[in-house]
Amino acid sequence: MTTPTVLITGFEPFDGMDENLSGTMIRHLESVNFEIPHVDLQFAVLPVSYEKADVRILELLAELRPHTVLAFGIGRSEPLITIERIALNIDDAECCDNCGESRNGTLIEADGPAAYFSNVPLVSIQDALRKAAIPSAISNHAGAFLCNHLLYRLLHASETSGCPASACFLHLPRIPWDRNIADQLEHAVRLIAETATGIRSY
Repeated sequence: MTTPTVLITGFEPFDGMDENLSGTMIRHLESVNFEIPHVDLQFAVLPVSYEKADVRILELLAELRPHTVLAFGIGRSEPLITIERIALNIDDAECCDNCGESRNGTLIEADGPAAYFSNVPLVSIQDALRKAAIPSAISNHAGAFLCNHLLYRLLHASETSGCPASACFLHLPRIPWDRNIADQLEHAVRLIAETATGIRSY
């Protein structure tokens, strides 16, 4: 079986925050040389900018040709992991990105569908996390800022070009980084990547 490439992304801090847990997680995974057997893992921290994030993710897709993209960001959710089911074709957020751009009711893809469903096995991912006692939930709404924007871009690329074959977005809560969180997220990323690629079945 061909070894699947899995790209795992997070975001840099924004809106005056000192830390974005998703970006901190990516830097941590890189620093500990995190590995999963039979999976080629690649990592990237994306800019919180509509234009710059678009450019960077398209560069990564062209360079790495990942089978699966697991995109992480932060939200206001209570569980450690919130798995997003749907991406809407709209940018509509009160806050500006890190370049000062605000979008209100702007289509992401002028000719794209109103929404895409994530094409990874969300229920299986949640089941794997629950069995590992990692707090998780499935959500139907990824917001209308960069998190939703990125998921829509990824699923549009999946639908129109086949790369990536699958993608999902996962929200982390706004909590401080510590050793316990690091351990839980390492375990969670392993389970999510294995389940999304079918390396293991649960």
